[in-house]
Amino acid sequence: MLHSRWRAATTAAIASLCASAAIAPAALAAPGDLPDLVQQAPTGITMGYFDDHSRGGDNHMGWVAGPDSEPLAISFQAGLRNTGPGVLQLCTNAGDTGTSWRTLRQTAPGALGDCSGATVSTSGLYSRYVIANHSDQDPSTFNRWHVMDLQRFALVPLPAAQGGPTSGARRTIWDTQWGTCLQLDGDMACPQAAGAASLNVGISANATKVTQEGAPDQALIAFQGLEVVPSGRYQVVAMANPYGVYREAGTGTGSVSCTTVEITSDPGAGTFALQQVAGTPAQCWLPKTVQTRVTGASGVDPLAGSAVDSGCALYMVDDPDDATDITGHCWAHIPVTDDPLTDPLAPHPLARTNVNNTRATTATDAVAVNQGATINVPSSGGGTPSTPTVVPSTTNPAPIVVIQPKVLPAMSTTGGRSYARTVLRRTFGTLPSSANVSCILTGGTTAACDVSWRRSGGVRYRGQVRVWFSSDVQHVRWNYGMSVKRTKPGSRARTTTRSNLVGGVVS
Repeated sequence: MLHSRWRAATTAAIASLCASAAIAPAALAAPGDLPDLVQQAPTGITMGYFDDHSRGGDNHMGWVAGPDSEPLAISFQAGLRNTGPGVLQLCTNAGDTGTSWRTLRQTAPGALGDCSGATVSTSGLYSRYVIANHSDQDPSTFNRWHVMDLQRFALVPLPAAQGGPTSGARRTIWDTQWGTCLQLDGDMACPQAAGAASLNVGISANATKVTQEGAPDQALIAFQGLEVVPSGRYQVVAMANPYGVYREAGTGTGSVSCTTVEITSDPGAGTFALQQVAGTPAQCWLPKTVQTRVTGASGVDPLAGSAVDSGCALYMVDDPDDATDITGHCWAHIPVTDDPLTDPLAPHPLARTNVNNTRATTATDAVAVNQGATINVPSSGGGTPSTPTVVPSTTNPAPIVVIQPKVLPAMSTTGGRSYARTVLRRTFGTLPSSANVSCILTGGTTAACDVSWRRSGGVRYRGQVRVWFSSDVQHVRWNYGMSVKRTKPGSRARTTTRSNLVGGVVS
């Protein structure tokens, strides 16, 4: 079966510390200089299950909307490089203190972080507060401000003659449209506080940021059912500035890059596999018609129906015989309305993200363009096209400077147990030989481990440890999160939690 309560409950294992790859700028930009955004080919592509963990409407369909199967998702890493003479500098518009949406302006200062420079674009630039409650911190680790419409991603089927699917619908599947987690140079910990005084983010000249790193709030390509991805070859296509609303140097805007993948799916059996095809393709299949852009609070809202739960706590299984006790989420049972006294049984509405929206898929109208080609759109910065038609340029393609994170190793159940035991010893001291650590693989690089042990005096520990690999251009690291409850007769239960910590360097 596609539906797996355990897999969804441990989707957090995929979350990693925000990876980044930055190249120090060779020289300071001059005021008025503009960036040149070059999209890097997606790497680390995997296929698994999707659960956005938003408090107001979890996309784990089987819990909220009946026995529907859990959505699927393709995740990846994708660097965005600024090769231009100027910085990409984005700042909050004066007086905008919204907690869900903020309007932005692009400035052209001489140094990154300076919002006093001349404004070069205000073409409906937005940030959205993306909700992916997944920890008991306040604000939650992955409730963060994202820049909208800076990048877009799509899964595009190749023509049958190139190994593409030969049966079923040939659909292009778009990303969740959650935008790009962006910070000033350094790490990718985009602003967390909904009421942040200002948003000041950007990328230096000659710097590259890995903008998708596996966290619950990353832009995924999510979809319902294997029927929309019949077996065959596809491309994960990444686009920088596809709408031309961010001003760039020169006459072109943005660029396109891609990686080819092989998908094997069996809707009847509910099985699937994805394999990244070796090498970088010479051509990308670029959709001519890009999904309409985010238009702000009064228009397209990719997170409509979601809401912040500031009191989020990760609940653990207290009674394994009680099917209503759910592990790993920000609620004890199926989420209900925020006022259970007036309507105790009504479920929250689904968050209307792309995964359950007809916007999620479109008829395929892709054309072949050179890898790294610039994208010309009807407006290159000043306009706000609602349904832009991309006219790709195959001449003078933007240079590709490949900045790739290190390849992630495969996780094994044995490795997962070893890492989990290391975490428990670091936190609780010596473990008894009778301690039970049982792990399952929740993705190629992740594992979730049920743990339990007893000590004298009736003290009992029970919970879950999640371990996973992450990488940047220099290192592969193993990371962990956990929630373990300690109970003792006559004493109040105590839960120890850890969220997204680095356990050590693997290579």
